[in-house]
Amino acid sequence: MVVVPIRLSEDNEIRLSKQAEVEGVSMNQIANKAIAEYVERHAHRDRVRKSATTQAARFAELMERLK
Repeated sequence: MVVVPIRLSEDNEIRLSKQAEVEGVSMNQIANKAIAEYVERHAHRDRVRKSATTQAARFAELMERLK
């Protein structure tokens, strides 16, 4: 595991601390989960964009003929 110091706004620190308490887990666990979800969401978005671009190019001629 890598140690990465992060700076949080006071508001985010308070919110993170409260959420950790509610869930009964550490702030670190919530931060790790949030980062993983963020990265996956953006990776998924990028895969969808790439696929849409590929499919649009693949069917461009057909779409033109259907106009």
